[in-house]
Amino acid sequence: MPLLTSAMLGAVAKSALCAAVNPFLADAKEIALSAARDAIPDTLTGGMSLEEWANVIAEAADRTKDSCERGSELRFVGGEIKLAVSAVQDNSITASFHLYFLDARQKWQRTEAYTNIPSSRFSKDALEELTEKLEIKYAVE
Repeated sequence: MPLLTSAMLGAVAKSALCAAVNPFLADAKEIALSAARDAIPDTLTGGMSLEEWANVIAEAADRTKDSCERGSELRFVGGEIKLAVSAVQDNSITASFHLYFLDARQKWQRTEAYTNIPSSRFSKDALEELTEKLEIKYAVE
């Protein structure tokens, strides 16, 4: 079978990340439209911890890893999940994963996906830790 190109790897990765994160953001637009939302403490809005978000993103990374290995000559080597304070968008956290593969010719192939998650979807403790550290990384095995 032909090797997946970088663009195809990227499309698979982005699709998996969106599929994993979107259910948790389904009500984000409704919340954002509500002027009262900002007055509600994070503990009442049900913000998720860093570990909970990392698990959601890990599901997307695993689906991507499986899709890339199935029917191709790619072998997964490793990767990472990153949650970081967004440098582009205020009041959001950038969630991403990067996966590394070796192809049949022993050349490195990489795929990645990014998305921004409203900071209101994170717990107060998670936001405090991210504000202090600016980014948190988790290994993908």
